[in-house]
Amino acid sequence: LGVIDYISGYKLNYLLQRFIFSSGLKELMQVMSSYGTYRLFNALGHPLVNVEYYLIYFFMNWAGSKYLNLNVNMLKVVFVYIIGIFLCGSKMALFLSIIIIFIYSARSRNKYLSLTILCFTIAISISFVNTNTFKVNIGNRLVSAIQSGDITNGRIGAIKTVFNVSDDRPNLLVGKGYGYSTLVTEKVKTNNFEFPPLMMAYDYGIITTVTIYLLCFIFPIIQLFKEKQIMLLGAIIILIVYFNSFNGLVYGDSFARLVFTIKILCDISKQKNSKGVIKNGK
Repeated sequence: LGVIDYISGYKLNYLLQRFIFSSGLKELMQVMSSYGTYRLFNALGHPLVNVEYYLIYFFMNWAGSKYLNLNVNMLKVVFVYIIGIFLCGSKMALFLSIIIIFIYSARSRNKYLSLTILCFTIAISISFVNTNTFKVNIGNRLVSAIQSGDITNGRIGAIKTVFNVSDDRPNLLVGKGYGYSTLVTEKVKTNNFEFPPLMMAYDYGIITTVTIYLLCFIFPIIQLFKEKQIMLLGAIIILIVYFNSFNGLVYGDSFARLVFTIKILCDISKQKNSKGVIKNGK
């Protein structure tokens, strides 16, 4: 659907907007489609949210193929994944995806499959780099970020502005409620922090935020490290890094989606350790 939408110049997106009843979502879709270039936006949400689904899609299939002995066509999975990531137009997602594909290819026992995936990825990358979509979505934004001295596209700048202009700081024990971090940036007229740990610290307090990160992210990493499950450990680290690269983790269902995915990957590890590789997915 993303490819059709891209080729047709948002025609599919315009049709979809007729069935969207959320005024906020519809308005955001209209804004995204007015930029003169393409980024994959649909009923699932913003392009950065769509990247979440693509990452989960890839890692779930990889884990199913490697640990559950499921019959997964990984070439097809990589094809869908790479095309989707390019259409979403995220710098962070593109950087992480290059790492993911090269690691997967290096660790695959099927050298023919590895070579095919690498050649396909390189060919798609070369083709995409020469499109206007890449130049606007990634190229120009990357150049602007480097020239401004803030590679995070204003995230670090927003933090500096708030800490220089405002005396408002996160409380140690109790925060000031959901969405308060947004009010903090609005008061000084700067863009959103888009840094989930800091946003949660403002909303829920520093101790609560540290507890959330320990329980949901750090402990699973420690568990997989002890079990020497390197592939699953790398997958979870990449997911955590990406989900923390913008403010989606604080709003909506991104947090639940990430925790649920981590739980599944950790459960796969536990079953493998107790029974060996699971046969036929049972």
